[in-house]
Amino acid sequence: MDPDPERANPGSAPGEPAGTHRQNRREPTETAATGQTEPRRPSAVESEVSAPAGPISFVRRREIEAIHREIEVDSGDLDRTLTGVKQYRQALFDHYFRPRAPFVVSWPEDLYIPAAADYRSYWSSPPPDDHRYRYRWANGRDGAPDGSDASEKTGQLFSWVNASPMDVGYIGFAGTGVTLVPRASLSSVTATAAVELVAESRWWFLPAGPIGYAAFSYRGTAYIGGWEIDPVTGAWDLLSPFGSRTLFAFDESGRGGSPISSQRHAFTDLSTTLQLRGGHTYAIGVALEAQISFECRDRSGAAYVRQAGDDVKLWASIAGFVPSITLDT
Repeated sequence: MDPDPERANPGSAPGEPAGTHRQNRREPTETAATGQTEPRRPSAVESEVSAPAGPISFVRRREIEAIHREIEVDSGDLDRTLTGVKQYRQALFDHYFRPRAPFVVSWPEDLYIPAAADYRSYWSSPPPDDHRYRYRWANGRDGAPDGSDASEKTGQLFSWVNASPMDVGYIGFAGTGVTLVPRASLSSVTATAAVELVAESRWWFLPAGPIGYAAFSYRGTAYIGGWEIDPVTGAWDLLSPFGSRTLFAFDESGRGGSPISSQRHAFTDLSTTLQLRGGHTYAIGVALEAQISFECRDRSGAAYVRQAGDDVKLWASIAGFVPSITLDT
């Protein structure tokens, strides 16, 4: 190696290291101006961590040199020649056209969907099993269904309350949710749900006889909240705080009636933030609740008892769909 850097790298200026842009520019240099020429030598390759050790065009060439020699042998044997060509063909495809790994975008860590939902409506790849809804609940009466219904498979909820018998106050509810076991010792989790629903209600109170006092209160609410699940008893302990959205709220009094009220809602910001402990099991879900409370008395001040001929229609319902729940940690 010539110790003179200017002679070893004729395209570089004094004090300019080899490998700079000057070597690639067609500019007159002192050496070129005097007509002196020197053969250009390739620069030494110094590999660094994660750096290529040589030119791209050289990669894998030595891996098929043996096959090159074989196919160039003039043996006069056609079968041998064709066998060599087949090996050559296969070597080219094996070394230069290797299968690509499929492009798969992993399921979002914070996204949960109904158990039977088609994941393709949400993402390009399927979710883990624990990212689908697991729980459902709905009110009943004496251990039997009472109109409300919930499905963790579809995310559909139906809350139904009918106070027409006028014997007690009524509340109907339906919910669905997911399970979560945080890994961190203490986690702050923001739960957010997308909800689409229609809420309907009817107030119609036309008693056949005289009354002294009648007051009615209607409430419809969407909730999102968390519960810690006892590992021994399986009991759910409601955590604080929880998020809510009022769907309808109105009061009526006396005798009278109104047509069926119907309201549609769609929102994606029903949310709450919870502090959760690592290793504990939690349920996080959405519930729709419809409630009718009332106080009705006869002229003597006693609780009013329905009579034959009374025309009473006191009911409310919330039919909703929870397409997704996100848990942002």
